[in-house]
Amino acid sequence: MADAGNYDEGRDRMRETDLQLKRDARIDATLEADARVWMEAVLGTTLGEGAFNDVLKDGTFLCRLINKIKPGAIKKFCAHPNMPFKQMENISFYCAACKEIGVPDHDLFRTVDLFEAKDMAQVAINLLALGRASQKVAGFEGPHFGVLELEANRRDFTEEQLRRGKAEQTLMGKGSHGGATQSGMFDHSRDIIKCAAP
Repeated sequence: MADAGNYDEGRDRMRETDLQLKRDARIDATLEADARVWMEAVLGTTLGEGAFNDVLKDGTFLCRLINKIKPGAIKKFCAHPNMPFKQMENISFYCAACKEIGVPDHDLFRTVDLFEAKDMAQVAINLLALGRASQKVAGFEGPHFGVLELEANRRDFTEEQLRRGKAEQTLMGKGSHGGATQSGMFDHSRDIIKCAAP
């Protein structure tokens, strides 16, 4: 009889494999390529050949990118990290600086997503969000990446305006073509008329 623990471990491994396949399917190669081009333009240097996650894994390019966008955003980072914990520390410095610049929480990634290449799609999404947020950073002239985020257009109505709005007839109530009427609703073409000549 099979051991229940081994069955659960195998099922967990299969679930993790399925999740990783789904994450990998989300990766947009053009977004990664565009993010790489944008980073190279901002930094003024090439990121080098190799996979995107291998280039960014130590966090130095990311920290330099943030400091180009907002000088001094990361006060001190390890420029040549050889130890994994220093590389992960650089990545966490970058994520904290992204949040400070204005990248929304849902566009951030976890350190392990980049360091172990678990979710590179989220890393690319983060770089796009950073490109959008960088357009609002004072003193940063570009190059820009992504579209400018719009400001919220909040409207405050008075109680009188709200009361008048509730009394207004809706477009559905009026009919969408200049008023609701029943003209044309009845077809008289087939009415039976008695004693009519053919």
